[in-house]
Amino acid sequence: MAEEKESICKDCGLCCDGTLFQFSDISGEDVSKWDKLKTIELDGRTGIELPCSYLDNCNCSTYNDKPKICSSYSCKVLRRYDQGVLKFDDAKTIIEKTKSLMAEFEGEFNEHFVYNKGIPLAKNIQKMVEVVGGQEEFKTFATDHEDFGMALRDLRKVIKNQFRAQKKNEGKSKPK
Repeated sequence: MAEEKESICKDCGLCCDGTLFQFSDISGEDVSKWDKLKTIELDGRTGIELPCSYLDNCNCSTYNDKPKICSSYSCKVLRRYDQGVLKFDDAKTIIEKTKSLMAEFEGEFNEHFVYNKGIPLAKNIQKMVEVVGGQEEFKTFATDHEDFGMALRDLRKVIKNQFRAQKKNEGKSKPK
């Protein structure tokens, strides 16, 4: 079961690549140990901006000795797997579907703009909102460009439902 859990995590990487989060809190101890991490201050908290500097094409170069914040985080897929609610093959299918939706969204995004894999998903969307002139214009753009709007909606839905479902007492910044 531990090997399967590691496989689920390593094959996914969405919490590290900026798809799920833009920012992850990190302790001072981890900051000093992991010098390659891009640390930033956000609302008085120290954290790392994602994608993580140690991630290379979904491969974490520090996986076996990763920062505490990384080893303490479990996405909803992993929590459901640990609870026996989700089977290994089902977890892998969710990850594959999500990555397929991400690729579809990037393709639609690139039809109109240039998707930058070096910044989080949310920042790419923020930049697009700015380019089209604001939030209302972005909604209009997504409606007028149906394939783009559907790809974004589908991706956001699977991220929320399969990975990021939060308990009421959890904040927006989640450990990774």
